[in-house]
Amino acid sequence: MEAAERLGVSLRRFDGWEPTEVTEHEYDDAGRLVRSVSRRESEFDEEDRGWFLALALCRRLTCAGCGHWLPESTSTATEDYQVDAPYRCGACTMLAMRQEQHSEKNQHMHATRWTVERRR
Repeated sequence: MEAAERLGVSLRRFDGWEPTEVTEHEYDDAGRLVRSVSRRESEFDEEDRGWFLALALCRRLTCAGCGHWLPESTSTATEDYQVDAPYRCGACTMLAMRQEQHSEKNQHMHATRWTVERRR
């Protein structure tokens, strides 16, 4: 769903579907072409629109901070939640350390892209 959204195509298009296009030609009495009209099937049908609307609603109802479902997590029963010990991602740690070193020399950090790979 998200991949189709990023590409700007319907789910069925993402799955390989192609819209049907029909061209009708109109001729005069002498057999000369007067007009051609092409009609293309709509890419987003009712089901596709429903899926995209559902994704938008799901995002709107999910907390951006913790990822929990807001209709549940915004209840007054906060004691229903427990917080586990924090964890640290080793790849993110190494990346942050390198970025700190690099930022001292580079004014354009916003334009710098990084890759992190596991050592072998």
